[in-house]
Order: sequence, then C-alpha cells, then structure tokens
Amino acid sequence: MRALLLSTLPLLLSACVVHSQTGEGTEANEADKPDAPAAEEGAAAEGGARSGACSIPEGMTPAKPALAMPQIAAPEDVSFEREAAMLEVDENGKVKVSFEFSARNNASEAVELAVGFAWRIQETGGGGTSLSGFEIVGGRGELERCTIQGPEEMQQPFRDELLIVRISVEPGKTETIKGAYVGEVDQADKPQTLFGFHDRFVHNWKNKNWDWPYTKRKAYAEIKDELKPFHGRFGLGKAGRSQITIRSSKGEVWMRTMSHEQVTEKLRIPGTFRWSFWGGDKPAQVEFEYMPGVELMREIEVFRKIIKENRYDLRARIRLADLAGFAGDHEARVSILEALLKYWKKHHKEQMLHDANDVRGAAYVALVKSLLAIDEKGEAARRADEGIGVIKKLEEAGHDSEMNRMAREWLEKQL
Repeated sequence: MRALLLSTLPLLLSACVVHSQTGEGTEANEADKPDAPAAEEGAAAEGGARSGACSIPEGMTPAKPALAMPQIAAPEDVSFEREAAMLEVDENGKVKVSFEFSARNNASEAVELAVGFAWRIQETGGGGTSLSGFEIVGGRGELERCTIQGPEEMQQPFRDELLIVRISVEPGKTETIKGAYVGEVDQADKPQTLFGFHDRFVHNWKNKNWDWPYTKRKAYAEIKDELKPFHGRFGLGKAGRSQITIRSSKGEVWMRTMSHEQVTEKLRIPGTFRWSFWGGDKPAQVEFEYMPGVELMREIEVFRKIIKENRYDLRARIRLADLAGFAGDHEARVSILEALLKYWKKHHKEQMLHDANDVRGAAYVALVKSLLAIDEKGEAARRADEGIGVIKKLEEAGHDSEMNRMAREWLEKQL
C-alpha cells in the first residue's frame, strides 16, 4: 500500500476529528484545500493545527502509514463499544475514509483521549513535508502536529509524525468521535490475493521454469492489459463491534475479492459491501481488491477459458470462485470450489500454495457459505465438518494463523 500523505505522493487529507456527547454532534465536512506548508517549530500550522515539540502519547506506537481506524491513547477506564468506517474507492486508487467510534468513560472523573495517527516515515528521499492538509472542522480539541526525528546514526534514518486531537470525556459519559481522511492503495499488474488474503508468492510467478501461472495462458492475453486491480488493507480499531463498509465511487460492482468472507455481506446500495465483526473476535485488518473498468461477466468468461486450458490451475479457480460470488452465481461457485478442493492435494505444492499460503480454510468458508445460499444445509454441514478437519491438521503443523482460526470458529458454528 502506498503510504498516506507522503511528500513523494502529494495527497490531500480532507479531514477532521469531531466529537459529541452521547453521539450527538457536528458531522465532518469535506474540504478540498491545497496542502499546507510545513510549520515552523512552535508555530501554528495552517488549518488551525498546533505544531512543535511533542512526544507520542503512551498507548500509541509509530507505524508505517496505512489506511486504518485512528489510533487511540486512553486510560484503562475507557471502553470502546463500537466503531464504523466507510471506504469509498475511486478509479485511480484514492480511498476516502470516513470513520466514527464511541468511547465511554467508566471512571468517576474526567479523562482525556488522544485520537489520531503516529506514523513512522523512512528518510529515503531527502525528507520534506510528509503530513499535510489537515483541518479541524468542529469540536473542542485542537489538532496537534509535530515531527520527532529518529537517531542520526541509524543506517535507515526515520522520523515519526504525530497528528492528534485531545478529547475530554466526562465521567459516566459516552463520546462519539467522527472524522475523515483520504488515502491511496496500490495498483498491481495482476491479482494479488487468494480469497481476499495476500498471496505470499504472487511475485514469483514470472519464473520461466513454472508453467502453472494463469498469466501464461492464451486466454489471459485477452484481458492482460486491463486486469490491473487495486489491492488495499484497512486496520481495525479497539472496539468490540466493528463494521467496515466499502463501496465504489461510481456505484458499480468493482469489488473482486474481500478477506474474511464469513462476515461479509452485500448491501442494497449498488457496489456496496460490508464486513461486520462482533464480540471482539476480529482480525487486525481486512483486505480487499477491486478493479474499475473491467466488466465482471467478461472477466468471468476469460477465467472460464483459462480453466479449460488448464483445469489444474488452482489460482485461476480461486479467482473464478471469487468472481462467481460477486456475480451471485452460487451454484456455479459450489462446482468451482469442489473442483478446487479435489485437485488441491496433488497440485498445491508445485503452485506454491502450501504452509502459510494454504488457503483451504478460506475455501471451505466460501463453499459452505455458497451451499447455505442455495439452501443445501445438510451438505453445508458436511463440508463444514470436513473443513474443520483440514484446518486442525494445518494448526497441528504449526500454521495456526488468524485466517485459519477465524475460519474454523465460523465453520464450527455451522454444525
């Protein structure tokens, strides 16, 4: 993912953090304003930000810039019950993120939250202003902005950028904090995911000794110059209940794959989908891939041709299964997934789909979900039990990943 707001990638962060008692307050406005110049030490930055010497609040850890819910530094007496984010993607890879979350103060006295981002910027291109374009839209907090330079003797020098708003929460009260920003995701020259999860060996496909990649098939040439999807990740926050909604700016079905399918759903608004996590059982991040400009049914037709050329191409079957899911053709998807699992044992190692890149857990989730969609409850339960057995063997072999754990827990609920 391209870093948010780096000087080498001029990007607008139209943004804001606003807050209100018990969820009532001022909505964040959207403003398209030019990037502000760097502020002098101790001076006020454009947009009302205060810039100068500061330290990163306890509870925040500088991280690589990425799309995510904001970081929060808060006392232990503060609980976070729910969070929500809307990601609107456009045809150029820009992602407009609107977010909100609730914070409840369970203490007998007022507490202060620090809400925002702490980013670690690698100094590889001579520096420059890395974070810009912020403005406060409403609320009582003032945006604080500062840079903390890393040790000069480092082989790979870095600086930490901090942008936060401090928010007071009265005892026994709940604050709803809202905000927005704009980021970008990377565009690739071919699909990068397997059932929405990053393909660990996607960059090894070009090895001239391997004949299995579908990029070498004759049918793939029909769509090669167009099949350049955007791949992104979104980091979740602290709340026990999370809803992440993603939609295309044009209201079209651009989504091609989403991780954690067991908690995804298609909404009535065209081109809009959602992840919902409850009870604190949630991943650190979700992944997605979308592609504007290529009609979904045309892509399906091409991948059907690819499978006819090589029926053992597991990645082509995974891609076709994802496409069929977004097309709503669950009967076809069941057939595709059954063939995928049938051919898996003999061909997965030669296609580098083993160990940490073994996505059969996600495949069983997809199969069971599609069986349930066509009311095949008995077969869904049988396949769920089969999938649990596969995942347990992977876990016993040391591949107890978050993906496998969450897939197994969901499959167990289907029995």
